[in-house]
Amino acid sequence: MLSGAGASINQYYGISKNIGSLILAIITLCSVLLGINKVISILGNIGPMIAIISIGVGIVTISRNIDSFCIADEIIGTLNITKAIDNWWMTAIVYSGLNLIIATPFLVGVGSTATNKKNCIWGGILGGIVFMIAAMTLNMGIMSDIQNTYITEIPTLYMAKNIGPIVGIMFSFMLIAGIYTTAVPLLWSVCDSFSKEKTTKFTLIALFCTVIGFIGSRLPFSMLVNIIYPMSGLFGVIIIISIFIRNIINSVHGVVKVFYASR
Repeated sequence: MLSGAGASINQYYGISKNIGSLILAIITLCSVLLGINKVISILGNIGPMIAIISIGVGIVTISRNIDSFCIADEIIGTLNITKAIDNWWMTAIVYSGLNLIIATPFLVGVGSTATNKKNCIWGGILGGIVFMIAAMTLNMGIMSDIQNTYITEIPTLYMAKNIGPIVGIMFSFMLIAGIYTTAVPLLWSVCDSFSKEKTTKFTLIALFCTVIGFIGSRLPFSMLVNIIYPMSGLFGVIIIISIFIRNIINSVHGVVKVFYASR
């Protein structure tokens, strides 16, 4: 995430990637140290804006490149595109696992602050639907101008800039905000796994992870995506399969207990 923020700031504003990564690292660290309730409040205000602007950028890009969108499959076949995974259906499965790995630890913490189960259920359903629509729209937008977007590290930023300078500036802020909303939960999840909030240990772990993250952010963003995303996604898939197996085992045990109890 720090590498992505640095690449975004460098691509649009020409500022050093290291400075961009450092800025996000400091903001992320400060946010995590404020505590989960403050983090939830910040992310809750940013999230809907990111989704709306992302959908808008995707729709406008598709409408401007509708002809190339219709023959995107043919165009992609002529390009030398770097792919983390070649198979499209395997990519879909791994991406699902990736979202699980990134979101679950933080969502567990968020869920513990909810006042009732109904809010958790509807938050998950509505949030999932909005995220799916935004992701699909942006990806179709990338495909509609794939001959130009595939050579950029941050394709969505290129799309927004093409719409207009004002839209580009707005989207650059939203993109960095989107990266921020991912970086904060990731850092908080790690720190919360080892210590409670507002403790010295929690603060030291947060500082240590931030420094390690900043050092790692010096690697190219595209390279990190092609290595870390598939690896994390595969671990997520293993967790999903494990959850299903565990539920099946629990159900079988329940049936067996009922059967013997009735005899």
